[in-house]
Amino acid sequence: MKRTLLLFSVMTLFLFNCTSNGNLKMPPGLSPDDVVTLFSEVYGTGRLDDIGPYTTERFRLERPVSVWVVQVWQELQKLEFEKLEFKIVESDTDTANNVATVVAQATILTQAGITRQQEVFILVFEQGRWKIDELFVTEEDVEVEEHTL
Repeated sequence: MKRTLLLFSVMTLFLFNCTSNGNLKMPPGLSPDDVVTLFSEVYGTGRLDDIGPYTTERFRLERPVSVWVVQVWQELQKLEFEKLEFKIVESDTDTANNVATVVAQATILTQAGITRQQEVFILVFEQGRWKIDELFVTEEDVEVEEHTL
């Protein structure tokens, strides 16, 4: 019992000292840009479930995260989806209304060819974190390979 109490005391002092010195950094919540970057990194990969907690039910069409992940994964596999480039070009956060907008430029590859597109993400601050609520794709430019029959 004394040993456990001593270990607990030492750990508490260590954490208190590190926190007060700024040496121990607790991970902050993800910003809207961080959420969109995570989305870009995992969308179309085996890590798609990593973005689930950062999406609203509305975004997932009222589906549970696990169902949404499976269905999106199947569709992306059929399309042979691959994200080639991604860059955030603009973002705006309205903390008074708990809404953020992030605009990105993306280049993707699918069976149809290479597509350059603008992606507009609308995020809401819900349950203590920023979540993707809507995604609009605009300014699509598709390059289709010509095939000789």
